[in-house]
Amino acid sequence: MRPGRRRTDFVVWHCSATPPSRDIGSADIDLMHKARNWAGIGYHIVIKRSGAIQLGENLSHWGAHAAGYNAKSIGICLVGGVDEDGNAENNFTEAQWVAAKNVFEFVVLLYPTADHVGHRDLSPDRDGDARIDRWEFMKDCPCYSVQQWIENDLEAVSDLYAPWEEDTSIEVPTGEITFEEVLDDDYDDDDDGLRE
Repeated sequence: MRPGRRRTDFVVWHCSATPPSRDIGSADIDLMHKARNWAGIGYHIVIKRSGAIQLGENLSHWGAHAAGYNAKSIGICLVGGVDEDGNAENNFTEAQWVAAKNVFEFVVLLYPTADHVGHRDLSPDRDGDARIDRWEFMKDCPCYSVQQWIENDLEAVSDLYAPWEEDTSIEVPTGEITFEEVLDDDYDDDDDGLRE
């Protein structure tokens, strides 16, 4: 059992990084995470491709879903997010978008001051400009822009990136980058698991 959370500053939206042909649920994710020697499912809520909403980790406990943020967030996972070849793809179903809207509205009642972000929005700001640009994403998860979805009144968005994330004119700085500061709550982002 993971410890209880004292505060909830973030609601982090994820994808399961599974293809559309693989309609897994919270029990499947629990088994996958236990196979990696985790305590169990790292997400608090899972939204299946059918739109079914399933509970994972207890909402009052820490999850294991976002390095450096687990002690102050809950994680919500939409099943899908990659194509059959494993490439990032916004392939969520209409039923999932309806369910996501319902979950969003419910979670806002529980945590009205929490910021809703995508997992990729928690990537380090490598150039220090106070925004996370597309080239800074450590991963594409949840394979859509949560900010764009919210600005679209929680109606489905079809692209992988929001228009403002398409800027490709930024040069990536060179040099070695250390992510140790991100790994402050026993979560190893390299293999998405808890450190032993």
